[in-house]
Amino acid sequence: SSDARQAALASALERINLALAAAPNRHFSWTLRAEILRLSQRPVIEIAASLRMSALLGPREASSMLLRVEIIFDLWERLPPDFHQMARQDIQGIWAMAGRRLSVAALYMHQPIAARLQIRKMLIHSAQEERHFNALLREVFRER
Repeated sequence: SSDARQAALASALERINLALAAAPNRHFSWTLRAEILRLSQRPVIEIAASLRMSALLGPREASSMLLRVEIIFDLWERLPPDFHQMARQDIQGIWAMAGRRLSVAALYMHQPIAARLQIRKMLIHSAQEERHFNALLREVFRER
């Protein structure tokens, strides 16, 4: 039920806040806090603050980068423009990591069309890159 979901999210937020009070330098905790806030439909300013802390503390941590991008794409129109740059840096950073390109392709597959177009703009700059990206998408699609 909706009440049970809200109670679970409130409990999760309370626990992540306690974890951050004990260890405020944990980038993924800030990323999880942003996700909990997003799922709880809290004000964008709160979500943005947690995303900023996540990026500050874990600018090149793939786990945080993937979730940050997902959150940013979900709130694309409501976040300030500098978050578009954050998403671009995260996507390109993950893309540059050995063995992480399938993660980007999987993220892409779960996005609405507008986000997919943004991802393509961020990553594809040549016919060869487009062929490579499309091959990865086929691989992810086969794994489903």
